[in-house]
Amino acid sequence: MQREKIDEKNVENDEQLKSGSRAARILQERAEKRRRKASLGKLISYIIALILVILLMWWLRRSGM
Repeated sequence: MQREKIDEKNVENDEQLKSGSRAARILQERAEKRRRKASLGKLISYIIALILVILLMWWLRRSGM
C-alpha cells in the first residue's frame, strides 16, 4: 500500500518535471539529491551507532559487568 503511494507520487513528480520550466526542474532535482544525501547520512550514522553499541556490549562483557 505504501509502495503504491510512493509510485503514484513518483509518477506525479515525473509529470511535473515534464510540464515545468527548466528552472523548476533543476530546483526539484537538487531537492531530490539533498533528500538522498540526508537519508544516506542518516543510514551511515545508524550503522556507526550500531557498531559502537556492539563494541560497548562486548567490552562490558569482557570486563565482567
